[in-house]
Amino acid sequence: MRKRLLLGNIAAVAAMTLVLWLVGGTRRLPITATAYHWGRAWLVFDCAMVDALALSGWFGVHRSRWAVPFLAASGTLLLIDAWFDVCTSPPGIELRLAVVDAFLEVSMAILCLLPAFRLPPVASAAPAAPAVPAALAVSSSGQS
Repeated sequence: MRKRLLLGNIAAVAAMTLVLWLVGGTRRLPITATAYHWGRAWLVFDCAMVDALALSGWFGVHRSRWAVPFLAASGTLLLIDAWFDVCTSPPGIELRLAVVDAFLEVSMAILCLLPAFRLPPVASAAPAAPAVPAALAVSSSGQS
C-alpha cells in the first residue's frame, strides 16, 4: 500500500512540475529548431515501435500475461508517432501524406489499446512465470 501511495505522490508532483514547465517554458520555445540527429532519433523511435509490436505479437501468440503492457506500449508509441509525423510535416503533399499515415497509425493504435484494456493486467494475473523469448532469457548464472 505504501508503494502505491509513493508512486501516486511521485506522479502528482511530476504532473504539477510539468504544468509549471508548460506555463513558463513554452513561451521561450523557438518556432523552428535544427535537429542535428533527426534521422537517428526517428530510426531509434521506429525500432522501439517495431520491437514493442513484435513482442506484443509474440506474447499474444503465446498467451502470456505480458501481452497487455506491450499492447499498451505499442498503441502509445503509434499515437506518438502519428502526432509527431503530422506536427513536423511541412505544408503541402507531405502534410497530406502524414495525415493519411496518421489515420492508419491511429487505427493500429486503437487495435492495440482495446485488447490491452480488456485483458487482465499483469498484477492480477496468475503468479506463473511469464513466457520469455529464448533470446531474452538470462540464466541464473547471468549468462544467456
